[in-house]
Amino acid sequence: MLKSSVVAIAALFALAAQPVLAADATPTVTVHPSIDRACQDALHVSPADTQYAACVASLTQTLSMTKKMHEQRSQTACGEAGLTAGTEAYDRCVTNLSGALQQAQTTVN
Repeated sequence: MLKSSVVAIAALFALAAQPVLAADATPTVTVHPSIDRACQDALHVSPADTQYAACVASLTQTLSMTKKMHEQRSQTACGEAGLTAGTEAYDRCVTNLSGALQQAQTTVN
């Protein structure tokens, strides 16, 4: 009992030692412009809505997965074209192809 009381008091002191944010000092979060546009324009969810954070998180995860998929497909294609992984030509091929895949997908949307 005494041990749990000491832990609780220590936790309260730790919380009290944290800096307090002023009411108008909300942290800023940078959101990819296309994600912001998709959430606000297509889904009609504004940053003031509670669903906005979930929308941004979901689309950010999707964007990250899509970039990884482009990278993997580019590596496969460049390897199948006969380029050796780790060479300058291979790296350039992967970079260029990944960029082209991303650009093609962006222009469709």
